[in-house]
Amino acid sequence: MPSPKLSLTRRLSRMLILSLAFAAATLSLSFVSQAQTETIIYSVPSQRDGGMSEGLVLDPTGNLYGTTPYGGASQFGCGSVFELSPVAGGGWQEKTLHGFNCSDGYLPFAGLAIDSAGNLYGTTESGGTAGGGTVFELSPVAGGSWHFTGLHGFSGGADGGDLIGGVVLDSSGNLYGTTASGGAHGEGTIFKLTPIAGGGWHFATLHSFESGPGGRISRAGLTIDSAGNLYGTTEVGGISAACGGGGCGVVFELSPVSGGGWHYSVLHAFNQADGAYPVAGVTLDAAGNVYGTTQGGGSGTYYCNFYGCGVVFKLSPLAGGVWHETLIHSFSGNLDGAYPTAAVTLDALGNVYGTTNFGGDGAGLVFEFSPISGGGWPQTILHNFTGRPDGNVPVGPVIFDPSGNLYGITQEGGTNNHGAIYEITP
Repeated sequence: MPSPKLSLTRRLSRMLILSLAFAAATLSLSFVSQAQTETIIYSVPSQRDGGMSEGLVLDPTGNLYGTTPYGGASQFGCGSVFELSPVAGGGWQEKTLHGFNCSDGYLPFAGLAIDSAGNLYGTTESGGTAGGGTVFELSPVAGGSWHFTGLHGFSGGADGGDLIGGVVLDSSGNLYGTTASGGAHGEGTIFKLTPIAGGGWHFATLHSFESGPGGRISRAGLTIDSAGNLYGTTEVGGISAACGGGGCGVVFELSPVSGGGWHYSVLHAFNQADGAYPVAGVTLDAAGNVYGTTQGGGSGTYYCNFYGCGVVFKLSPLAGGVWHETLIHSFSGNLDGAYPTAAVTLDALGNVYGTTNFGGDGAGLVFEFSPISGGGWPQTILHNFTGRPDGNVPVGPVIFDPSGNLYGITQEGGTNNHGAIYEITP
């Protein structure tokens, strides 16, 4: 089951939600609301079917893949992996690719990664052969079925446990990810899985988080650049005395060292005013800038809580290994949104897209921030969720298809109020 210490900032009170809805109804901000068409393409039929996890992946033929943390084939409802395929003439067809039985994994919260052969890779927070979570692979088999392979079962001890983020692939087929607990200091790890010729995978711990300035408890997946450097976030830790004295979280880089080993460095430590408690991964642009969100911090504390409503940030590399932070937006908890908990998505023009769990009309929204000459990032609201039937509490990053349509997930709402997958068309 999930560790109690990991749920500190995961849920928000209904009172807070009501206050955000009230704020949205009574105040206005300087942003543009752009007319888009939002369509629910799949609603979870019932609570037994598992709700929705936090991310989608698209294959070259237009199929969407994701996970549900509960439901599935097992009587215990340990979760599932699904495929959503477009149907000729309109509509979408849902298919369950794998139902977890808890011994092979439990609570797949993160989205999936896909390789060029169509194999899917993911994580479960708990369960598996050693009880502390798993990394798994699903491979398509002739005839339409899928083969499940557990690549590593975590113990919750030295090798880590509580896998909340997903995994990322490098060009050689190696997998990288994080654990939110365990490791040498009990504060989580960064790990690598390497495929072995003839079968099997080699597991290695690249870094163990610990209390202090380096940050601890990583709840997000990693991002990798062309040189093999890994980037991510920790929810707490860092050098700031804010956020209750435990630090407000950091953005980090883990770089391979010539001759072997890895070098860990902190690119930015949040101080509450510029963000707090990042729980999502980061996104890179072609120039090496790093973009992301924090679910708390910023200037908008009145309608949220003492720690703020969250921010969207950009980190730019400078000479000498220094990184400069630009605060793209500090959410107010009003019509502009509140509590972004997902990574952002970039388009070819440098526009930044993402979601907030709450705010807007009260049930969260999809946003776009566009850079303008001379500085500044005006916000465009692409869709305001109303709760039901169009969705409530959008989670996970949005993704583009080749036609420019956006897809995403809501944790609640939809026809049956158990979560939905939506499409936004320009």
